[in-house]
Amino acid sequence: MGYVPTVTNAVLPEALNKQINSMDAERERMLKPEYAYIIENQSAMLEVWNKTFKG
Repeated sequence: MGYVPTVTNAVLPEALNKQINSMDAERERMLKPEYAYIIENQSAMLEVWNKTFKG
């Protein structure tokens, strides 16, 4: 088994495509990051990360 290509125009063998590729409707349900929120809160998230994991 492989990974789903990161580009939309990749050509895969049909058997592999059936195994690993999801339908467009399934892709729409996947989590999409809210980049504006991440940028706005990046320093606070980094502070939590550093306190939690760096000690």
